[in-house]
Amino acid sequence: MSATMRVTDFTANRILFNQPPPVINVDARQFPVTIHFSKRTAMKNYIEEVLKKISKIHQKLPPGGILVFLTGQEEIRDVCTKLRAQFPPRTMERSDERILEPRVKCLVKQMDMEAEDVEIEQDNEYVEEEEFSENDSNASVSDESEFEDLVDESLSLEAEPLHVLPLFSLLPVADQLKVFQPVPEGSRLCVVATNIAETSLTIPGIKYVVDCGRVKERVYEKATGVESFQIGWISKASAAQRAGRAGRTGPGHCYRLYSSAVFERDFAQFSEPEILKYPIEGKFRGILT
Repeated sequence: MSATMRVTDFTANRILFNQPPPVINVDARQFPVTIHFSKRTAMKNYIEEVLKKISKIHQKLPPGGILVFLTGQEEIRDVCTKLRAQFPPRTMERSDERILEPRVKCLVKQMDMEAEDVEIEQDNEYVEEEEFSENDSNASVSDESEFEDLVDESLSLEAEPLHVLPLFSLLPVADQLKVFQPVPEGSRLCVVATNIAETSLTIPGIKYVVDCGRVKERVYEKATGVESFQIGWISKASAAQRAGRAGRTGPGHCYRLYSSAVFERDFAQFSEPEILKYPIEGKFRGILT
């Protein structure tokens, strides 16, 4: 069963079941994950907050892979370029270069455009938020001020390079598979991904998750009949899924770049089903014609 699915949509459906059936919930193996909310929410210039958070984790916290969630290809490439310039990798030997050579060719022009590949402009603005308390049975919650408690004083500001890898749906298969390859010795893995890494994917060695709390999706305006791509907040169920990526192979930490006030006030419990977002005739227009 999907971890983000609303079970009550099925169990409470009188058409499907005369009486609500019993529900058996089998939890997957999950190590404890500590969730850190930001004291303030960067409403529009969250990319800068993402870069600052990654730099702070890499420079001050103990070893462990970093998984960053962004909304689209343009944001991912921009962040990867800046991180590689700030934390350049060591020069590879020729044997290492042969290992990283792509073995599968997949042309981007042969694929369809998806929501995360449409660029949307952002500008700068901050909103101060008041903290709310949150009770989560699968993770412990702490304030951003506890970041200093995890600092490893033995790490220098340039202790090791950062092995930065992008991950999104239009990336060639060979490049997507690089996230599962061994990390170069003396480097820390940093995967910058869309919500393709949110479910059904375990990247080895991930200990820290940086969640911007946003997703790019297609929105249908019922009044005008126009579809557009917009960036909006994810659901609480999706946020829990993202945080869980840090607890697959060991205890981890999830840094949410939004306050708990925004989380409680603006995040829906579940995402709206796809079948309810768009008119059904549009989905079957190609089949009927």
